[in-house]
Amino acid sequence: MNRTLFFIFSIAFLFSCSTTKSAKKSRQQHNYIPKALHNTYLGMPMEDFKKVNGNATLNSEVEFRTVYLEEFEGGDISTVSYYFGTKGILPLYEYVIDYRSKEKRDEFVKANLGDPNNGEDWAFDSKEGFKIKAWVFNKKLVVTGLIVDTEWYNEENNTD
Repeated sequence: MNRTLFFIFSIAFLFSCSTTKSAKKSRQQHNYIPKALHNTYLGMPMEDFKKVNGNATLNSEVEFRTVYLEEFEGGDISTVSYYFGTKGILPLYEYVIDYRSKEKRDEFVKANLGDPNNGEDWAFDSKEGFKIKAWVFNKKLVVTGLIVDTEWYNEENNTD
């Protein structure tokens, strides 16, 4: 009986450790996206996204990407477009976050991304084995993961 309980607790402990490591990895990405999006992460399979984000609707599909759009009532963000790859697990590889004003966008950027570290843009290493790039235009903040088999990935821009 004691061995059985020990075995069950050991298995439970192992699964909890792997879940915690996974959560910690994507939590690092949360530094670069608004709190309202923290139930998602770059690299998230489309099927998992659909399970946790019922507010987003299919917006467009082309050969190299599928886009879901989420509208926000009130707050600093008006819409978010989520870009998914069309190969493999269909990973989430880009957020296009449209703020209601440039001022609110800039407040978030200054507090979370700091000064640009890649020319006028930002570049960060994820803990998942890909680079994260970010840039602004109009009232938008774009955060993208250079994930294999997605639009922005190529060998040259993902290795330093």
